[in-house]
Order: sequence, then C-alpha cells, then structure tokens
Amino acid sequence: YTLAGPPSFISVRISEMPLKEGQRVRKGDVIAIFDMANVRRLEVGIARTEVERAKVDALEKKREFDRRQILFRDKSISQESFYDQRDASERAHIALEKARLNLKRAEALLNKMIIRSPVDGMVLGIYARDGEAVSETTGIAEIGDVDHMEAVAEVYETDIKYVKKGQSAIFRSPALNMPLTGTVTRIAPSLTRVAIYSLNPVPNSESRIVKVYITLQDSVRAARFINLQGTARIDTLHTEN
Repeated sequence: YTLAGPPSFISVRISEMPLKEGQRVRKGDVIAIFDMANVRRLEVGIARTEVERAKVDALEKKREFDRRQILFRDKSISQESFYDQRDASERAHIALEKARLNLKRAEALLNKMIIRSPVDGMVLGIYARDGEAVSETTGIAEIGDVDHMEAVAEVYETDIKYVKKGQSAIFRSPALNMPLTGTVTRIAPSLTRVAIYSLNPVPNSESRIVKVYITLQDSVRAARFINLQGTARIDTLHTEN
C-alpha cells in the first residue's frame, strides 16, 4: 500500500512523521500529520461548540412548544402564539441538523490531514519527511503486509504445464544464509513478456512467462528481504494435498 497525501490542489506539508523504515504498524496507526491539522482541529472544536449550543436551543424551543401546545388545547393562548412557537421549534431543529452537518464536514477535513495505516504491516519505505511537501508520484510511505510473504517466480510458458498449486518450492539468493521454502498458491492466468535474462535458448524478445506466486513459510525472515531477487526451484514431481 502506497499512502498518498491530500488532493494536489490542497497545499500542505508534513508536520509530524513518527515512523522509521522497518517499523511495525497496526491498522489505524497514525503515519503522518500535515501542517493544516491544527487549523482543522480548531474548526472541529468550533463546530462541536455550535452543535452543543444548537442542542440546548432546540431543546428549549421544543419544551416551550410542548408547553404552549397544552395551553393552546386549553384555549389559554392564541393560535398565533402557538404557531409562532411551533415555527421557532422547527427552525431550531433545522439549525441543529445544519450544525451537525458542519461538524461532519469539519471532521472529514481533519481526517484528510491525518494519514493512517490501512492495514497491519511494516513500513517498507518512507518518501517524505517533516517539513516536506508530498510528491504526487511517490506518496508518503509504503506499508506492506509482511505476515503473508510471497515470492513471485517467472516461469517460461513452455514449462508452466508442469507447475501446479500445492507444489513445494525453494527460493535461493546470495543475500540469504539459508534458502526460503514455500508452496505454490497462485498461478497467473495470463502471459507476460519476459522480464529477465537467462540462458534459455529462446531469444528474450520472443519469450513469454507466467507469474507463479509462492507463499513463503518463514514470513518473519522473508520480511527482511522485500523485493529481493533470486531463483526459485519448484518441485513439479510432488503436489501437497
């Protein structure tokens, strides 16, 4: 998940960025706060005060209307007095609803100034710091779900017929002291132009591959090697049940 800032027409800078790369976050944790947040908080406070005032006024107007309704039934007040208070009560109710709507709008604007993590995961990259404007292309930060790590193997279309879900696989890389093991869980439904160079006799310009997704068993260790490149060996002779 790449976390973006507010729309480009809103000019803001980051005022707080309490994160480090590799840090674990929970869904809803604050990732960044923009400099307009304090202004928006003030607006929310004002809007809440207006709601409370409108509540009190609407309640008072309603009580007075209820009182006059009884008096009107007893013919103790004029029809004009009754209708005047009824209209006043309705206006107070409308004012209360308007105040509540203004509060919701103010809270929505505040929420745009506070970026939160959409998932439980790890901070994979930070692309903006305190005092910096947010780039539309890179965003603020990248959050990844590292509890379910995958390796993506590129298998030539001529070999994909041997690959099945449930087959075990081993991922190796010079960066790993020990290989990572996993299981084939997904096979892409479409072909892709080759993205790697190899000793395959078919020219790269003519080769196409299928992406095979391998769920790794040791997600904790794999999480240290996001975007690591290596080789995957799939055991096509055995399929796990």
